[in-house]
Amino acid sequence: MRHVAITAVGAQMGGARRHLTGFVPALAALPDWTFEIFCAPEAPQWVGTVPRNVRLTPVTSPGLGAIGRVWWDQVALGQLLAQRQPDLLVSLLNFGPARCAVPQINFQRNPLYYCDHHLRSSGSAERMIAILRRWLCILAMRNSARVVTPTAGMWEMIKRYVPELPDDRSVVLPHAVDPPGITASSTVVRLPDGAPRPWLLYPSHAAPHKGFEVLLRTARALRESGTRFALLLTIEDQDWPAGVRAIRERIASWNLQDCVFVIGRLAQAEMIALYPKVDLIVFPSLCESFGFPILEAMAGGRPVVAAGTAVNREVGGAGASYYAAEDALDAANVIRAVLQDADASARAQRYFAGFDWSWARYARDFGALLQAVVK
Repeated sequence: MRHVAITAVGAQMGGARRHLTGFVPALAALPDWTFEIFCAPEAPQWVGTVPRNVRLTPVTSPGLGAIGRVWWDQVALGQLLAQRQPDLLVSLLNFGPARCAVPQINFQRNPLYYCDHHLRSSGSAERMIAILRRWLCILAMRNSARVVTPTAGMWEMIKRYVPELPDDRSVVLPHAVDPPGITASSTVVRLPDGAPRPWLLYPSHAAPHKGFEVLLRTARALRESGTRFALLLTIEDQDWPAGVRAIRERIASWNLQDCVFVIGRLAQAEMIALYPKVDLIVFPSLCESFGFPILEAMAGGRPVVAAGTAVNREVGGAGASYYAAEDALDAANVIRAVLQDADASARAQRYFAGFDWSWARYARDFGALLQAVVK
């Protein structure tokens, strides 16, 4: 029986938490392997079912923010590996040791360190932090037997900055997506009274790279063309205080209060339950490594209109419709066309059904990856 150490101390919220919640139970399908997962102290409370071949080891934060994380990756983790002596290390969240006594598999899932749009639009301090973090990621990738990304588009972003990484080190392992009903919630999400149909939903937290500026210009273009609609935003002030304040001010200054509604952050189960109630999912994000909402929407037969980035097109394929990524008028035209397309919902559902997005498939592919590295 082979033993694998997995470092996931940064999986505390968002997509990282969502991935770990499904990933841990899925490891039960690999009984010939044992796993020790170094995780955040609170992770055992929400990670769900822990299989017999998995041990969660909470790691107390060393403090000092980014410095503490570097200490964990480069020093403390190495000390634990010397004690545990695993056959393999899996660094699940971008960073990992620059030197490792055992073979390492490095997962790269944060596109912000490699996304040209994000880096151009960031302030100088934020851009410098991203560059330093990218450098740490590069050190880990150079010391890894395999580099795993959820899309080929993410690997191409990385290669622009690290062209010397050989392509045979790359493994594309698409995320798993729960089918409709598995995480459905009985909670009723209260929508604004009198919100006109059709309902458009952008299921995202607020962040600079999420495309809200283009989305609001799209809403204004739809409004000016005489289109009735309600755009629902699942954001809160605490997501990005300055940005959400600017979004609210823009809604007010453009008199969009009767068609753009901020409904607040939703739990993942609440979001899944909301999808079937809306008419269309809009996904203007400009910087993603995967894009869960595209597939979650299509799983329930909801049509999707997304920014035409390489990653969005790779994930949504023929099941979604796309517009020129920063062109609000094109976005408005595509949304109107999809709303009038009687086959849009069925096309989305057919596309989702054409690929195995299950955690069982994910576990099989992950097991094959482990076997390829530990021969």
